[in-house]
Amino acid sequence: MIAVVQNAGSVEWGSSPNGLGVVGRRALELESRTTETMLSPLIRSVAMGLLPAVLLFGCQRSSSRERNSSAAASAERRTEQLRELTATYRSRGLAERMKAAADGCYVGDSCQRVHHEALLAGADDDSEREALRATARPVFARQYQDALRQKRQQVERVRAVGPGRLTLRVEGPLCSRFFLENFTGRPEGSVARALGFSRVECESRAVRAGLDLGSVK
Repeated sequence: MIAVVQNAGSVEWGSSPNGLGVVGRRALELESRTTETMLSPLIRSVAMGLLPAVLLFGCQRSSSRERNSSAAASAERRTEQLRELTATYRSRGLAERMKAAADGCYVGDSCQRVHHEALLAGADDDSEREALRATARPVFARQYQDALRQKRQQVERVRAVGPGRLTLRVEGPLCSRFFLENFTGRPEGSVARALGFSRVECESRAVRAGLDLGSVK
């Protein structure tokens, strides 16, 4: 490539080894510096914009790992507690287990489901397990009635009725389809199934409805 070279106040024509003259090289250097000067603030701006997102992603991953670790530890503690309580109930006699079913805590924030799970698991056989459930069902109904009244719900009474007392019946103005569907999705519904209730019904002067609870879990 032919380039113009300025030397000692004169202009020379010639070829540079790399195909660029002095003027060409200076032009390229100036262009490079200009481009760098223009891009640097943009790069810094983009980097600063991405930094919070990167930090947030890192915090979320760390928080997720901590939650998973905490959940795993909690599940392990519960499993160990269930194992210990089951062994305790199993070491007792039938009369003591029946009394535990009658005195059990089934409804409310202070009740721990692991206790009645361990009691049922500690039964000698299926017939005893069903006897424990049958003992617990009227207790559950009474406790659920008290819980509804504490929440100022319009309830008249709650009973375990029907053959084997397998139906939980709630009587009062609060009766509605929504009430029943809400019950099945709440902890009380899960405990009711565990105690052998197969159906929940509600009744008022205007409404009478019921839902099957399904099999025991």
